[in-house]
Amino acid sequence: MDTIKTRLVTQARYPDLLPYKGIFDCAVRVAKEEGMGAFYRGLAPRLLSVVPMIGIQFGIYEYMKKVMLARPGTIGTPPPLMKGKKGLEMKALEEQKAKLLRERELKNVAMEVAADDDQPFPIASSFTFQDTKEIVKKSLKKLSR
Repeated sequence: MDTIKTRLVTQARYPDLLPYKGIFDCAVRVAKEEGMGAFYRGLAPRLLSVVPMIGIQFGIYEYMKKVMLARPGTIGTPPPLMKGKKGLEMKALEEQKAKLLRERELKNVAMEVAADDDQPFPIASSFTFQDTKEIVKKSLKKLSR
């Protein structure tokens, strides 16, 4: 594909050659006139530029994934355990935080559903948790039809 792209872009530099009509015409003419090897002629320089880039990107991705998963408090890892009254307070605080996050997410979903149904844009503070659950149930029923 890089060969075809390069040929189409650079054909203006060669006015004595018959111009290509498009991608398919370029591919057919190159295969007929130069053989299938012409498509692989520029592969080595392309691989020399792409392979290190992808290797670095993959290595950084894997490293950062390990770092992020090892941090306490991230999704999928429990918070550090504490004993006594302080531990109970921390657990209650975490539960409260999780409940607020769920409610906020449900409100956002309700607002998106209301906007998709061409209804007037709702005010987030006017929704209660029960209202939000009902709107989500209605939208799921619509989707399942």
